[in-house]
Amino acid sequence: MATTQAGPILRHIRSLLMAAPYDQLGDADLLTKFLANRDEMAFTALYRRYGRLVWSICGRILRSEQDREDAFQATFFLLARKADTIRRSSSVGSWLYGVAYRTAMKAKKNAARRQEREAGPSDAVRRRPEFHVPRPPCWNV
Repeated sequence: MATTQAGPILRHIRSLLMAAPYDQLGDADLLTKFLANRDEMAFTALYRRYGRLVWSICGRILRSEQDREDAFQATFFLLARKADTIRRSSSVGSWLYGVAYRTAMKAKKNAARRQEREAGPSDAVRRRPEFHVPRPPCWNV
């Protein structure tokens, strides 16, 4: 029973020990390693380096915990998919900041639309104005 519980812990410790040399590398080197062969440890090092930054940006913009988590995940998903589009590989942090900000703003806008749609039509839309046809002046006689 004890060995079953120790398995995940040992794997985690092993991954931390393997990742230690990656933490010493700069952003450009990590990005190069990730792009060259989809190096998981390089991506993990970038994630650990910039995770708090992305999380705080998403948290400042989004109030919903679920929206915040979605924007956070979307940001790192975009890093995995579009890492080759980063022009200045030494500025991964700036790139992530911009992506996180735009992703969170888009999520905020979508949440506002969703909330508006779920609230239903406003009272002004529900109450139709009475149809009134003005009487011609000749009827007043």
